[in-house]
Amino acid sequence: LNTDDELESVTAAEIWNGANGAVVGDEIIQFKTATLIGAGTYRLSGLQRGRLGTDHETGGHGSGERFILLGDLSAIERIVDPISLRNASRFYRGVSLYQDVAAVTSQTFTNTCAALKPWSPVDIAGARDGGNNLTVTWTRRSRIPFSLFFAVAPLGEDAEAYEVDVYNAGWTAVLRTITGLSSETAAYSAANQTADGLTPGNPVNVAVFQISVAVGRGTGRRATI
Repeated sequence: LNTDDELESVTAAEIWNGANGAVVGDEIIQFKTATLIGAGTYRLSGLQRGRLGTDHETGGHGSGERFILLGDLSAIERIVDPISLRNASRFYRGVSLYQDVAAVTSQTFTNTCAALKPWSPVDIAGARDGGNNLTVTWTRRSRIPFSLFFAVAPLGEDAEAYEVDVYNAGWTAVLRTITGLSSETAAYSAANQTADGLTPGNPVNVAVFQISVAVGRGTGRRATI
């Protein structure tokens, strides 16, 4: 942040409409209040964390991270590249108003298509029957904006698909991957738990992923159920 630049506070209603978006490290946040505490130094409060599916980036922040003011999150425009350019390194120039293209230094950027990855599911839960067969359920999220008046988020993918990884007690090894799931539920039988070295009825560590036809697994959500 240049010392001549300024941040401003907004209302709660403006926050819900997308105001004061910013990148901190790799997490996208919004802030309600910006308090000037020194030259070019602000204390931000009233934070909304992990916006636009970046909730997996909320941990591990440190000093000296990048801060990029995005402004209105609802007005962000995306550059659409062919999927064939995924992971290809290209040179780009960020030319601002009144700047000459020749005066701007080129920067390399590799488009990993992260914006196409499904967001992590939420509300992971488990239910057991009398034989300790486990049913895993979750709620998907969507990259597509939608009104909160709708009870179900739009799919936002070409097809609905999920995978569930079952981990050992220390989260150090995947014991089984449950594939071929086309709804927000997965079955993990007592027999399979035993085959994987687990005791049926004991807590189970799982990670749930929504799958994109174009770019594969999205960000996973872990839970012990």
